Amino acid sequence: GTRSEQPLGFHAPVPRISGENAATALGKSRGYAEILRWGATPFLKDFWRRLQQRFRLTRVAIKNEAAQNLARELGESEATFLEQIDLLQKQVHALEEDIQALRETARNRAVIGLARRLQDRPAPVLGLIHTLYTNLATSQSDLDDTSLNVLIVLEELLAALRAEGVTSFPDDATQPFEMCGKDLGAFQYLKGDDFTDDACTRRVRCVRVGWRSGKEVITPAEVEEVAETCEVTAGPARSRVADAPAPHPDAETKEKVE
Repeated sequence: GTRSEQPLGFHAPVPRISGENAATALGKSRGYAEILRWGATPFLKDFWRRLQQRFRLTRVAIKNEAAQNLARELGESEATFLEQIDLLQKQVHALEEDIQALRETARNRAVIGLARRLQDRPAPVLGLIHTLYTNLATSQSDLDDTSLNVLIVLEELLAALRAEGVTSFPDDATQPFEMCGKDLGAFQYLKGDDFTDDACTRRVRCVRVGWRSGKEVITPAEVEEVAETCEVTAGPARSRVADAPAPHPDAETKEKVE
């Protein structure tokens, strides 16, 4: 048949695939000839058109579906890219925090290392600064201009050390205070009866202040016992390392830092 007689698109290859004998038979078949004749009718053409529209087989439908699929894929790709960008931003933020933490740690280690080098000298520098400042501060009303300027410089130097986290302890080195056995890691116990356990307390005075950065001890404070007052308490003894020491009510004298 002609091209207009083949709207269904299936009968043209039938003779080619059915073999020579079958093709000859089809050529003589009235039924096959009738199919070819009805294939060119408006009814079947309209049926084929509606069939294509129903299953979206027209060119316009195929193009629209392709465009919709492309838009959907682009939308999914955009959402995926946005998720990846958000994840990368979070990872960058976490890396920045890690880098900042490493910088802070390195800085703290450098400050602690410097403080230890100053204290490891034959005459511990930080101890000398503290002693000189204490002596000048207790008699500043009698200081001349030069000594007053030295006091101001020492005060600024100690403030700078505090800003870097380096502080002396105990807070009030002029007053006797009680310490317990578990504080021996922060104090060098020079003289007095031994501590029997971590709960045993002794009344001591500070001979030389210690230095620390946060919870890390740079150099321990040197103390010695001022009274034989060992007692084992029922509960854990309170640490005096971080608290300002209070004078014992039975103390008769107050001794200052040597």
